[in-house]
Amino acid sequence: MSFLEVLIRTTFQTFSNGSKYSSASSKLPTRTDHTNLIEVLEQFTAKDVSVHESMMFVRKPPTVRRAPVTYIDVFDHALFTVGVFILHPNAVIPLHDHPGMLGFIKVLCGEIKLTSYTKLKKLSTSDHLVVCEESQILNSLSPPTILTPHERNFHQLEFAKGESEEHQYAAFLDILSPPYNSFSGKPECNYYYPTKYSQPSDQDECASKPLLELVKHSCPREFWNDAAPYLGPNRKQIAEKLKKL
Repeated sequence: MSFLEVLIRTTFQTFSNGSKYSSASSKLPTRTDHTNLIEVLEQFTAKDVSVHESMMFVRKPPTVRRAPVTYIDVFDHALFTVGVFILHPNAVIPLHDHPGMLGFIKVLCGEIKLTSYTKLKKLSTSDHLVVCEESQILNSLSPPTILTPHERNFHQLEFAKGESEEHQYAAFLDILSPPYNSFSGKPECNYYYPTKYSQPSDQDECASKPLLELVKHSCPREFWNDAAPYLGPNRKQIAEKLKKL
């Protein structure tokens, strides 16, 4: 059994048959809730989805402008999606949200700067008042990070460092549940830019963290992505085995 199959099976088991976590619940996922999936993600590497082999197919001639981000579609399921994002030098995935979603991020190679924001619960004068969590530099040795509908649901990811001279990019595995296509007719995500906000003196929810208001805007023109072919283990066989679980 390939390690990708182990990941897919574990992800399926996490989100099927009434997961302990749902987007409608105020209960946040913990490492205990998703112990098996976290443990698999901690061991997952770029080799398990053949990232470097896939990237050989998207090298552009010097005269062709390259997309800042490349996406590899790894596995699609009714309950979740698994994909890999490759960030080229200076690439930024702009500040955005994942409405009603639970997500896991695991860096596979290189280094990525992740800045996350959490929506305030007590302040109701704006739909987009948030506190800025600490920015993190993540690499392949970093533990997986979790975003929920209630915590760290707004985030921005930036290229920080490539893996090597040969592989001058950074990559991360992305698991989302429910998948975007379950929100029929709704936009995939919203983009924002942060602005300063004067903190009310009677609020202590975020006294130690910066308070910001997010302003919604269209997807930045400088951000777009191309796609790389998936060259990992046989997905059709994995999907057929999944049906028997």
